[in-house]
Amino acid sequence: ALHGFVFGLITISNSTVAIDVMAPSRRNDGIGYFGVSVNLSMALGPMISLLIYDVCGNFLYIFVVALIAAILGLVAALFIKIPKRDLVVAFESVEEVKVDESHKLLSLDRFFLTKATLGSIALALTSFNYGQIGAYVPIYAKNEIGMTSGTGLFFIAMAAGLILSRLLTSKMMFRGDLNKIIYIGMAILIVGTSLFVFVQNELSFYVSAVIIGLAYGFTSPAFQAMFINLANHNQRGTANSTYYIAYDIGIGAGILAGGAIAQEYSYSTSFVVGLVLIGLSLVFFRLATAPYYNKNRLR
Repeated sequence: ALHGFVFGLITISNSTVAIDVMAPSRRNDGIGYFGVSVNLSMALGPMISLLIYDVCGNFLYIFVVALIAAILGLVAALFIKIPKRDLVVAFESVEEVKVDESHKLLSLDRFFLTKATLGSIALALTSFNYGQIGAYVPIYAKNEIGMTSGTGLFFIAMAAGLILSRLLTSKMMFRGDLNKIIYIGMAILIVGTSLFVFVQNELSFYVSAVIIGLAYGFTSPAFQAMFINLANHNQRGTANSTYYIAYDIGIGAGILAGGAIAQEYSYSTSFVVGLVLIGLSLVFFRLATAPYYNKNRLR
């Protein structure tokens, strides 16, 4: 619980600082790089952990490495210098400050960006399988494919897909083609997940990892940029909070519900459920999220 509490504070504040220091003209592109770095760490973490366990056979070493990584993160954070600004500078104008001051202190928009509700639903449905992948890939590989080793390579392949996505989406993120990026990403995710579930051999296992990594490299930064573009300048922290709330709900549901489905039926069935949710997310995004974003975006 303490780990989750602190992790929530760090991810929201860290991404808000990163977005705040980006030049407005490069913000979408910058969010792309930042978002991929976050997803990359979430792919490298399981990979490194599996490799350590294969070599040492002891969970203690995994957590020691995680602790060292956290310390290095703290050291890096100490070098981040954030200039203190007047309240008016953080807003577009003095009038915007006056409007904000008229709001209640405990307004819902200070905790959750209500304008991003439709996007949050689509994001949570999409990230359901991401939670399952992080938690159950080694078990799935062993039980469904018959692989007793090499599952760490899945996350290496996934990381390669994430890096490739940054090269492919850079210009589109710069132009602000967020809807297009998400459409493409969801379509790629359906292809990758279908290959992962329905073609059960080692080659398709690793190829699907690249495709799935590529897909999440498309969708995740684009969703985050979309939330930011729906928010006022003084709501970037709220927008980031909303993004991570939706993402974590999807991941948590994938771990909890996916495990329950796998226990009752099979891990293949749990990933098929995730595939169906991705399809529903694509339909929902097309019919509800994208039109709302196009109508209400602020930049």
